[in-house]
Amino acid sequence: MQIGQVEAKQESVVRVYPRDDSEVIRPISIGEELTVVAGYIDQVEDYVAILQDDEAAYVEMGHLRLLSGKLSDDAWGPD
Repeated sequence: MQIGQVEAKQESVVRVYPRDDSEVIRPISIGEELTVVAGYIDQVEDYVAILQDDEAAYVEMGHLRLLSGKLSDDAWGPD
């Protein structure tokens, strides 16, 4: 379920799991918009679940800017 939209505020990477040592799926460019999804591991170690190839993947929260919605099932965000 989609719950928000974010934009990369710095270059980053999409990871398979919310850990620094997990496999990198692809790089993210500044300004790239991503869809936040719910129902997955939320905000583990400051990562956000995003939609990547119809599955959840993870990006460091500090590298993103919230555009709309929220970052997790229980997080507050502008509606």
